[in-house]
Amino acid sequence: MTSVSAIRGQTHWARGVIAGLLLFWPLHVTWAGDSALADPAKIPGTALVMVTSPSCPWCDAFEDDVGHLYNKTIEAQKFPLYRVDFFSKFPQSLSHIPPAQFTPTFIVLKDYKEIGRLEGYPGDEMFWWRFSEFTE
Repeated sequence: MTSVSAIRGQTHWARGVIAGLLLFWPLHVTWAGDSALADPAKIPGTALVMVTSPSCPWCDAFEDDVGHLYNKTIEAQKFPLYRVDFFSKFPQSLSHIPPAQFTPTFIVLKDYKEIGRLEGYPGDEMFWWRFSEFTE
């Protein structure tokens, strides 16, 4: 038979775990608005396409770490960044590209062909390293 103090200890431990999970749970949703999203019909043949969604905390992390600086980089001159909503339809010129399965997904295009894909956002250092594999 389990003692009352043992049950209280397990309950206290469970409350601590739940409180810890809630601490790291994304409590807000930020949305840059429609003006930050690209018109899919205007995406050029050579670009970095970020498939994003308003409820994606990893998309927000990318924007905080890299997104606000990306247009000032050398890479942006060759591969301008275009953000596309996860639920929007790609234009006919990009219909041959498989759709993203989750957000964020970064699709590297050259001459309207996918030359690379980064799924997820593991942090800025890993993003730049993986991105450079496709652009050099």
